[in-house]
Amino acid sequence: TGEALLGLATIWWHDRQPLAAAALLQAAALHFARARDREREGCALALVVRARLAAGDRRGAGRARTRLAARTRTVRSPRQRQLRAAAEAAWARANGDRAGARRALEAAAVESERLAARILDEQWRASFWGEWGWPHRALAALELEHAHYAAALEALERGRGRALLGAEIH
Repeated sequence: TGEALLGLATIWWHDRQPLAAAALLQAAALHFARARDREREGCALALVVRARLAAGDRRGAGRARTRLAARTRTVRSPRQRQLRAAAEAAWARANGDRAGARRALEAAAVESERLAARILDEQWRASFWGEWGWPHRALAALELEHAHYAAALEALERGRGRALLGAEIH
């Protein structure tokens, strides 16, 4: 059920309805909590933070961020670290903390590279699950916003081509 809710949330988020996605992600997190799947619960909560921020709900994002911090103390999967870093980057950007956003995006990029390195099949790397370039794109966008062109190119280079595959820059 939790995985199905995540899939539905993805559709709503891509349709530019982040508040609807946040509600579905929160429901998924509750299902994962009931199943005692702390890793997936933490991943869903990290996505709730980003969805609520995208919807302009800073209070809701703050509450989700607090729950995320409590849930991720014991489970430390690479996927969860990547998603938590993405949530922290979104939080920092929403609060105008460019340095904090950069640190969090760099951490997300490192985790993205670790995850991609664990997958041997090139076809799978290029699939939905292997869209590893988003932290590199987001870091490049942050650098471009402040006219740091060399740093933006370096972020894309670290993505080794993966950063150019996605359609959006967050």
